[in-house]
Amino acid sequence: MNIPGPIKNNAALRRLFLAGVQRFEAELSTYTVAADWNHPAGNERFLILTTDFATSKRLAVAFEEHDPLGRLYDIDILQAGSQRAVADGFGTAEASLLIMSPRSQGLRAFTAAFSG
Repeated sequence: MNIPGPIKNNAALRRLFLAGVQRFEAELSTYTVAADWNHPAGNERFLILTTDFATSKRLAVAFEEHDPLGRLYDIDILQAGSQRAVADGFGTAEASLLIMSPRSQGLRAFTAAFSG
């Protein structure tokens, strides 16, 4: 989550994170929770999606732009091979990885752990 200041996680921020995650997950057809991290530096959730890459990115952008709290969330969509999606020029893939994350270190750790 995009939280200003030195405090990035506490009970209230965890509840806020989970509320947004639940609203976003309700928009998805199918997914698998690959990891859910609750760190002092913030919360992260990693999902493996069966939705194609372009559709996954459109869902993420729509959530960030239209959900009342969507701008607090940092949703990254990756294709197989750890390519980060950009807002234009979507590609397609059989599966996408969705990351709701406040920090890029989690992305590196997750990629390293699962690229094996």
